[in-house]
Amino acid sequence: MGFAYAHKGKLINRKGFFVFEQFVEALRAAPEEAPAIIHFRMASHGAINVENCHPFWVNNDYAMIHNGCIPGFGTQFLSDTNCFVKDILRPLFNQIGNKITLNDPRQNYHLRYLIASAVGMSKIIFLRSDGQHMIVGEGKGSLIGGSWYSNEHSIRPIPPPEPEVVKKKKKGAKGSSTARTFTTFSSLPAIKINNGLPEGASRAMSLGHHQPSPDIVKAAYSGPAVGDLVGSAM
Repeated sequence: MGFAYAHKGKLINRKGFFVFEQFVEALRAAPEEAPAIIHFRMASHGAINVENCHPFWVNNDYAMIHNGCIPGFGTQFLSDTNCFVKDILRPLFNQIGNKITLNDPRQNYHLRYLIASAVGMSKIIFLRSDGQHMIVGEGKGSLIGGSWYSNEHSIRPIPPPEPEVVKKKKKGAKGSSTARTFTTFSSLPAIKINNGLPEGASRAMSLGHHQPSPDIVKAAYSGPAVGDLVGSAM
């Protein structure tokens, strides 16, 4: 598991968490207003170690997370994403630099098209040090409750609180009392699903297969081509 966020012109990458509680503690320490990407997954290719965790550094200004499998990439020790970053994305983004407005789908269309052609059904999120972001395969994910998810099968919603029944008495026309019952939902869940993030904070998740349900973290959708923080693999 892991995440990344942009803050004051820099990218912070926290990855390699193999204990969920430690991941949550680190995430809560990140600035609430920072654009971020979050990643959970089960390893597919390569060894299970910090090196193969998401998010990956593309270069000093870009980080990415990926959900899916990239054909033709990956070794016994290195994941397909790790190899794709080193062999394809890093040389490409070193040439591009910060020349495009990453948030603008009109400017990043050709870049998204080229990457999508290489990764097939995969979804990839890029985050830049200036807070701009780009999703490749955004239409293959889901926007749920203000958050963009790369898939839905690992999402376990928090059940609604039990209703609180309040009885109030109202005097009748002749002075008699009649009971009226009101059902309210004044009791809120103990854990907020958005981890206290303000509306408009740009957080997104990439969910792999059979990972723990992220009940306490949320990504708020931001902008036409949502991008998010960096994450790590499990």
